[in-house]
Amino acid sequence: MGKRLSGAWGIFSAVFAVAVLCLFVCSCGEEREYPYCGAARITYGTKNGELLSSPPDVELDEIPELSSSELPSDSSDRVVVRDGLWRLTQDLKDLGEAESSDKIRLLISLPMRNVERLDSWLEKVYDPEAEEYLNFISASCITSMHAPRPESIARLAAYFRKYGMKINRISANRLMLLLEGTVEQAEAAFDFEAHRVIRVQRADFAARSDLSVPEWLAADIDAVLGIQDLPDNPQLPEDTYEPVIVPYAGRVSPIQIRKVYGVLDYAEKGMVGQGQSIGIILGSICRESDLQSYFSSLGIERSGSFEWKFTDYPPTSFSLEAAIDIQLSGAIAPGADLIAYVAAGNRDFDLVWATNEAIGEGRVSVITYSFAHQEVIAAWELQEAYSRMAKLGAAQGISFFSASGDSRSVDTPSNSPWVTAVGSTYLTLDDDWERIKEIDAWFGGRGRSELFLKPDWQRSVDPESLRRSTVDLSLHCMANIQSDSFFVFSRGKWSVSGGTSLAAPLLAGMTAVVNQARGEKGRLGWINRTLYTNAELQKTFFDVTESWLPPEEAEKGWDAGTGWGSPDMRAWVDVIP
Repeated sequence: MGKRLSGAWGIFSAVFAVAVLCLFVCSCGEEREYPYCGAARITYGTKNGELLSSPPDVELDEIPELSSSELPSDSSDRVVVRDGLWRLTQDLKDLGEAESSDKIRLLISLPMRNVERLDSWLEKVYDPEAEEYLNFISASCITSMHAPRPESIARLAAYFRKYGMKINRISANRLMLLLEGTVEQAEAAFDFEAHRVIRVQRADFAARSDLSVPEWLAADIDAVLGIQDLPDNPQLPEDTYEPVIVPYAGRVSPIQIRKVYGVLDYAEKGMVGQGQSIGIILGSICRESDLQSYFSSLGIERSGSFEWKFTDYPPTSFSLEAAIDIQLSGAIAPGADLIAYVAAGNRDFDLVWATNEAIGEGRVSVITYSFAHQEVIAAWELQEAYSRMAKLGAAQGISFFSASGDSRSVDTPSNSPWVTAVGSTYLTLDDDWERIKEIDAWFGGRGRSELFLKPDWQRSVDPESLRRSTVDLSLHCMANIQSDSFFVFSRGKWSVSGGTSLAAPLLAGMTAVVNQARGEKGRLGWINRTLYTNAELQKTFFDVTESWLPPEEAEKGWDAGTGWGSPDMRAWVDVIP
């Protein structure tokens, strides 16, 4: 079980991790040409964590220790930095200036290097005609080629230390950091005034003015993504329950759904995701006794491992969402390893950090994300951070599946072109588990993004728009008619569940099985371009042309409600090169 870093040990560990990562900077600098750091196809039988060769060994250089006296003067011109904080001019309830002594933390994203070269490489990696097709790179190579250099981290640490603040955590890929201090210290370091506000019925922070830093430091910061109160001695909830076996309460379970979507054939051949790892992004945990009860009650014998990976302060509650994501992905792919990357909470501040850790560690082949927040109310800087992470995941061969949300609007992070937006259908089965019909479940998130432009590969659909359109595909996740709903085991009992939060982990589990079944063809990675450019693959989808409720949005071919429809995963093995 992952452990939270705290106190002096946490600071030492973070600094040491950065020092170790310097090794890769020295061996893979900006001058090195692609392909770099052992780009290779990832095939079944390759162990996670040993997928790609590392850069040549070189001497370890430590992060330089800078004192405040070694920094340029703060009297130099100040430069505004991007931030994801709300402004008091927006539709917020202002509770007044934050208390100067309040303990807070800030999430800061750091600038990437060599962005154009990464983009050029990705064009080749997902081009079936290119020699580099599906040749992915390691997380360590991402850090060495694209993360800030150690001297940049040293300047930031020295600058914030001068104001009494400390860098408490540095992300695995060195592209984010968590900064802790007081309101007064943060206001001095960034020259702004922090206010407490109520936004969408939740407490939050806002800024009266833009944040700024001295001109000599501005290039070391990409954006201040958010501010949050420092957790006050959070403790994990205790699971005191014993596993039980209780007959399944529903009619449709993941076991039956495997037949409809084409992965049962592989399960019958013993291919259930072995050699794959699924990363599950969570803002809370569930009882392990509930997990054991679920799998035992359904007669599922899991051979894959399970791990809680606490990326930050521990969460303080159990949740139904955690049970949904772990149980459904684990049931579809019982041979896959499951790593639950657990944030301190379910707000974007926390989830962005946990998602970045999942991608930065490079241990997983698939990520499932079920926390959808409406694009119109989420800070754009945070949404851009999600998209940047997903792109880095694509370079590593990670498939990123996100629930499209249940708001009938565009949600984040599924609005990113680098994230596969999974929508909702309502599936009716006969007694032999054959499809009677499948229709648009109506409630799923959908539409045109206001933030992201339409990528070249998506121009064949929704031609009237110049914006990224969602969704990309859909799966059954209806909960309105109980007999056809999924049930999960939570807090000692079966609970009916629905929404796109179920669709994403179902697809993640099926993709883990597909990756294994593809064998020497290699794992899929980012699937979006293929969905929109491979006409033969599009023909294999079940085309959803009927909606559960008006307005009738489902139509022949791609539509915003269900994308290309629901997949036949056998085509992901046979049709995709």
